[in-house]
Amino acid sequence: MIYEGVESDVFAMQNKGNAYIGGLSSTLKMVITKPLMIYGMVNFTKGEILNHTGNTPLDHIPPMYGKAGLKYENKWMLLDFYMLFNGKKDISDYSMNGEDNEQYAPQGGMPSWQTINFKTCFIVNKNLSVYAGIENILDLQYRVFSSGINASGRNISVAAKYHF
Repeated sequence: MIYEGVESDVFAMQNKGNAYIGGLSSTLKMVITKPLMIYGMVNFTKGEILNHTGNTPLDHIPPMYGKAGLKYENKWMLLDFYMLFNGKKDISDYSMNGEDNEQYAPQGGMPSWQTINFKTCFIVNKNLSVYAGIENILDLQYRVFSSGINASGRNISVAAKYHF
């Protein structure tokens, strides 16, 4: 086409072919005693583009990920010790020329990672709550799948909430 006097190529995004996507997600909450609970969540997704020459990975499918923790909660406080985790994604599971940001993955693909974290809340009175936490306690260097930057290192947070 000619655009403002310049011959230009025209491209169109089109859905061509077929693909499938499926997965499994599960959540668990188990009360050990009234104030103490174990909990967890895991998610797994798989997707492929179906071709007559062979199936290829569908892009932007994250590796397995989840959260598992131990929580103590009563009327005046909450203590939450938990782990966030992410499985490995092999480079062979990346979509060629897709949106997986393959250029940011180490050789062989994105490695698995786990962080250990702790958060707490204390209810001082009906108007005031104090929060504190430490994330990535072991100061692990990791990157969330398809992200171009590393996640933050150890974080310490303190906050207060006052109701008027």
